[in-house]
Amino acid sequence: MIESLESLTGSDRRRQLAMTAAVACIVSFLFAFAMAEFDIHDVFRTGLVSDVNAYERISTAVWDGGLPYVDVPIEHLPVSTLAILMIGGFSELTGFPMWLLWPMVMSGCFVATTLVLDRFVTAEGYGFRFIVVAAPLLPLALYRIEPWVVVIAVLSIAAWASARVTSATLLTIAGALAKGWPIVTAGIGWRTGKRTAALVSVTVSGLALLSMTAVDGFRSGRTFEGIHSETMVGSIALVVRHLTDSPLELVRTAGAIYVDVPSAWVIVNALPGLAVIGLGVWAMLRSNGARLLEATGLVTAGIVLASPLASTQFIWWLAPFAAFAVVQVRRSYMLAATIGLLTVSVYEIDSAWWSVAVLACNVVLYTSVALWLRSVLPTPRPAP
Repeated sequence: MIESLESLTGSDRRRQLAMTAAVACIVSFLFAFAMAEFDIHDVFRTGLVSDVNAYERISTAVWDGGLPYVDVPIEHLPVSTLAILMIGGFSELTGFPMWLLWPMVMSGCFVATTLVLDRFVTAEGYGFRFIVVAAPLLPLALYRIEPWVVVIAVLSIAAWASARVTSATLLTIAGALAKGWPIVTAGIGWRTGKRTAALVSVTVSGLALLSMTAVDGFRSGRTFEGIHSETMVGSIALVVRHLTDSPLELVRTAGAIYVDVPSAWVIVNALPGLAVIGLGVWAMLRSNGARLLEATGLVTAGIVLASPLASTQFIWWLAPFAAFAVVQVRRSYMLAATIGLLTVSVYEIDSAWWSVAVLACNVVLYTSVALWLRSVLPTPRPAP
């Protein structure tokens, strides 16, 4: 398949890529559907499709007359909320079920991401590599907002790379107001000489994100205690408590499950990620071309590691960048994604095996980032 794709050019290549991406989405949908059926018949609990129910509740409440962030608390940023309302509104108008419409739209985002990446990245076979790298977590991503966010981020990168400054600025702001992390794409604009536009995009995005923290209807959905159960510190705490037969001290809040830990542990969890962000920014300021894209991925990886809310779907943010990394990084990343898919597909948070699996996912993800750092950071030259 790789050889046949690499031998194609132009429209034939894009058509083949689109078909391959679409097949990956169909297989992923069938997998998620099967997991949901197992859940319905009480075989086990799955977390793959649960977020779509929350999206539907938000959309219904708003289209019934509630004001977003005022009458209807929403934990999502405005551009993500816009996608939820558009898809939910279409579902209500047409009677098309949300559980089917949502993955169809996200599949379209995935196909678009594949085609955009393959068009602006000149590395041979890159589009197909992205499909392969993204595939392990695709059943989860299709039922989350992530494909919508990633396609905006990728379009932003493509716009910066092709010197479409106005589009790049607007897309960077849109991405930041969808999930926050796409603000890192402004670094590509800065490094490629569009410094005024990059500064404008960061400033506007930063002020907009800061203003959102003052909105009660947004802030209330982001208020939590402890640390997310899928972070490194959260998974270690759960494994230790299982081994010592201690109470798990799980806190169900803000639409997720957290582990009650001292506040200092949240800082400890963030330190490796903050270090990766710093090294990634340093690498971005010294990189061009392909290395610049890899360094941008490193900064994004640092954000994932540093966050006290590290849901498994966040790993999918890294797929466009991991696909461009060296083969060791790609393999390690795909292993982490596969373990992550297992922990969400069979969501047994009270069990010891689940905690061990989440810890394993984190260990492999940290290993991927370490390999990534090694491949991106400049190698010291030997003394003459």
